[in-house]
Amino acid sequence: MLLFRSAECGLKELDVRMNNLKYIPENYRNLTALTRLELFFNQISILPDFIRNLQNLEIISLDDNLSTDLSILKLLPALEIVDIFEVELPRRYSTSGSYEVQPNL
Repeated sequence: MLLFRSAECGLKELDVRMNNLKYIPENYRNLTALTRLELFFNQISILPDFIRNLQNLEIISLDDNLSTDLSILKLLPALEIVDIFEVELPRRYSTSGSYEVQPNL
């Protein structure tokens, strides 16, 4: 597991696909410069509250994870792309395979 201790970590992209992750590690909250987060082919079922700290995140890939609530993603102002292929979404989301992130006004 990758450990990040510095709040000044300048990492822009993180690819942790196929790591059998069941959750997003708490220390990822420090990755505030992150613009791309690849989480596909894991077993993540919950997006943690601290994901809102990733204010520069533009792309998040959740393909092939467990059912998850995506509503917290609305709090990410830079987010443009949410990959959710093969994710079983709660009923309130469209079944078309896409999810539009609406900016907070």
